[in-house]
Amino acid sequence: MILSGGPSLAFPVSTVVLGLGGWLLVTRLEVGRILSPISITLLVLVSIFGIRPLYMINDRSYLLYGVNIEPGFQYAAFAGFVAVAVLLISFLIAERVVLTSSESSPTAVLPGVRPSASTMRWPSMPAVGSIAILWTLLWVALQALIGGGAGYLATLFAGRNEVNSEIQTNVPNLVGALPMVGAIMVCIVRLRISSSRPLKVSERLWFWMAVALALIPPLALGTRRFILPVLVALLLCVSTNKWKRVLSPRIFLPAIVVTLLLMVTPFVRSEGSRGESDSLVGAALEYVVNEGVGEPVRQFFVSYDTEMFNYVALSSIARQSGYPYGYGEATIGEAAVAALPANLSPEDLFSDQFLQATYGGSCGQPYCPVPSIVGLLMNDLDLVGVVIGMTLLGVILAQLSRPKFNPPYRVGVLTLTLWAGVPTLIRGNGAKLLPIYLEVAVLAGLSLVALSLFVRRQRLSAPSAFYDDPAGYGKFESAQRNRLIGADGV
Repeated sequence: MILSGGPSLAFPVSTVVLGLGGWLLVTRLEVGRILSPISITLLVLVSIFGIRPLYMINDRSYLLYGVNIEPGFQYAAFAGFVAVAVLLISFLIAERVVLTSSESSPTAVLPGVRPSASTMRWPSMPAVGSIAILWTLLWVALQALIGGGAGYLATLFAGRNEVNSEIQTNVPNLVGALPMVGAIMVCIVRLRISSSRPLKVSERLWFWMAVALALIPPLALGTRRFILPVLVALLLCVSTNKWKRVLSPRIFLPAIVVTLLLMVTPFVRSEGSRGESDSLVGAALEYVVNEGVGEPVRQFFVSYDTEMFNYVALSSIARQSGYPYGYGEATIGEAAVAALPANLSPEDLFSDQFLQATYGGSCGQPYCPVPSIVGLLMNDLDLVGVVIGMTLLGVILAQLSRPKFNPPYRVGVLTLTLWAGVPTLIRGNGAKLLPIYLEVAVLAGLSLVALSLFVRRQRLSAPSAFYDDPAGYGKFESAQRNRLIGADGV
């Protein structure tokens, strides 16, 4: 049987060809489509289940933290191919249905008002930017409190070490997510303003200041679960005026530079791995200069950045040996338990139980390989779970093909947060990450609502300072009222 043989190029090559061919089909090399969740998902899956196994065969390396996963290689490669194939088929069918229904039922729009504009009076960028910066400052204050003083911050920004890792292990995930809350807030408001007019210089300054500050904490810790979502949300904001453009060298080259820096991040985020530069960005640039471009790319595909393939292979070996399936516990059950504080969790997470059976300890004790979405689905129902899960995912992602999301001027807080989190949700343990991103969306949404209520009370005394009316609804409503009751108010 083909799945029981030794490592073969057949499935990895098929995954690369199908995945990249499907990526070209769904993106058409348009900027907006390249930033779509289906595009990001395909690239992540091809990296893990297409390119990594090719390197593994070339290097004849089949270990996952000392455990030989060669017997499960073929099964993992086949599971990855099935995941990409089912995702593409379900997405393309669902997208056709979505676009057809959108054309048959156009959204009613008030005369003279752009369809992408919102009827809500949003707080101004300076107001939202101020709150966003406060979220980042709250992270700073909490870290200083947790570490025993402001001096701990200097140690924290110097890179990962044993002391920092031990302290951060006991820090709730929500603390690390606080800067992301502010980033989501300013991105939402920028999208609303951009729906009708360019941003003013002052608005741009507030936006970039808030986003830059939000990126500093995760960059200091090297936590890509928060770096990548902020970067994706940022790219969505700055690409709205280029949404339908075909990818050009002017856009492509900066994207390559950013991608390369993200690939290098894991190799310079610890204190001992940095050279002369103490900062993460400086150390990353130093690494590229010393090692060249090829080595970081290779390391990305053979390191723990894509080791989810090995996890799936290990999982398939365990199942063949009689390890039980989760039947929902690995996905829904884990997400429900992960949302609770550690002291309230009724039992160990399903993923931790599997690591305990394999390595004798939970995540980080001493290892913490993650499953990817394919591994999660296999842990529950094997290949049946992969087929069901990827079918549903394709249908969900197709909903973002609707005209109202292209460009994403009217995307909601929850949708933007999950869209931004797609790279890590697909690559990592999505069941554990999903509750964190939901908490981010809730905090960002509540912050915007609270600020809007405050603005509503203040707008009579200083309206221009507190809220933004990008679509001109105030003028429109005023004109309608004057026409109905008369300019003299009678």
